[in-house]
Amino acid sequence: MKRDYSFFLVTGFFLLVIESAIGDHVSVANIRIDALYTLIVWFALRVPMPQGFTPVLVLGVMAEGFTALIPGLYIGAFVLAYLMVRYIASHLMYTSILHRVLLVLFVSMNGTVIILAGGGHAELVWPQGVMQAAANALLSPLFFAFFESIYQFLFSSENYSSA
Repeated sequence: MKRDYSFFLVTGFFLLVIESAIGDHVSVANIRIDALYTLIVWFALRVPMPQGFTPVLVLGVMAEGFTALIPGLYIGAFVLAYLMVRYIASHLMYTSILHRVLLVLFVSMNGTVIILAGGGHAELVWPQGVMQAAANALLSPLFFAFFESIYQFLFSSENYSSA
């Protein structure tokens, strides 16, 4: 379980740094590559309540340091995303890749509304916020595969065998 926490927080921190540093340079029509909501969904499907609540809260606090918006927006968006995924996942027997993509679309749209409307830019929710959420959902299968492969590489038992 601690491996999940550390992987989530370190990966989230690197995503925050990378997306903040080069996000504007690789954006198309103000739509950026954003893997944070995919990471939150990936983590929420792995770690149940209440254990997963604290790392998501910490990631929200870290994200607050990268923004000039009203304090608490990212914390609220990330925590709400985690809670929604945990609630929905508790009612699903199996989360297929389609379910995961739809979860990313759903929580990304909610987070985008919270951040844009809370930051005083509610007029940007349509169409920019919707396009950002759709882009996050379309790219999410790649990020799910990336997170899973990196996690397996770092924490597989074969890497630590003494041969």
